[in-house]
Amino acid sequence: MKYILVPTDFSPTAKNAYNFALEVAQARELPIRLVHCFLPDVDPAFPYLGVNSKEFLDAKQELIEKFKQHTLAPHDGGVMTRVEVETDVRPGYPTEEIVKLSREEDVALIVMGATGEHGLAGQLFGSVSTHISRKAHCPVLLVPNGAHFAGFKHILFASSYEAVHENVLKHLKDFAMLFGSSVHFVHVREPNDSTDYQEVEEKIFDFFFGEEDPVFAFSMDMVHAEDAVNGLNNYAKQRAIDLAVMVSPRRSFWENILHKSKTKAMALNTTIPMLVYHADE
Repeated sequence: MKYILVPTDFSPTAKNAYNFALEVAQARELPIRLVHCFLPDVDPAFPYLGVNSKEFLDAKQELIEKFKQHTLAPHDGGVMTRVEVETDVRPGYPTEEIVKLSREEDVALIVMGATGEHGLAGQLFGSVSTHISRKAHCPVLLVPNGAHFAGFKHILFASSYEAVHENVLKHLKDFAMLFGSSVHFVHVREPNDSTDYQEVEEKIFDFFFGEEDPVFAFSMDMVHAEDAVNGLNNYAKQRAIDLAVMVSPRRSFWENILHKSKTKAMALNTTIPMLVYHADE
């Protein structure tokens, strides 16, 4: 059975992402697998216990069960849902273990928290989330701290040649139809950008609407900006975007953004969740 994978380190950001995941899971009618991975070394929270001792593992299991149960306390920020939640505690490096789990056919989506010095984008680089969002074998939903689920009325899709991939567009179509979303296909034209955006637009239109009437509201926009992140950030603020969708072709998208982030602090709107698809999914 398909399920949503939710990694946790028990932090407030992870708690917020878990609450968000519960709402998404309820909408998609999927169970959740709540996973905590710990380094195969002495845990500073339990320095007196060996990592393989039964007492250590029992302590970890108790922590994750308490974390899971906070959903029953709405006054404490919990979410009342009927979502089935399974817990999983395992030794191993979080990035490696989560990527390994993402290879399972039943993993429909990973939902995890996003924090960092420079908000969402700052956290995306050089962190667990960066690695997982690039290497996972399923879509990854990154939830910034403070983001609360209220549906996805307006979705921003950062369109480019890499993004216009049949598998990605099918995922997007299903997602938009499920949540009744309007989709904004946005291409940022930077200085010296010679991309033929009309060709990109035609590919998108042909896939979604070539043989049928539109099944969701949409717009196609070109934004002129000095760099892609600023262009998307400004567009998101102006259009009250609820979710930003990016496509990672495993290398070029992230490395391009990362290169630019060295010269200026950047962030997509830190209250907007980001859904990352992969061109080869």
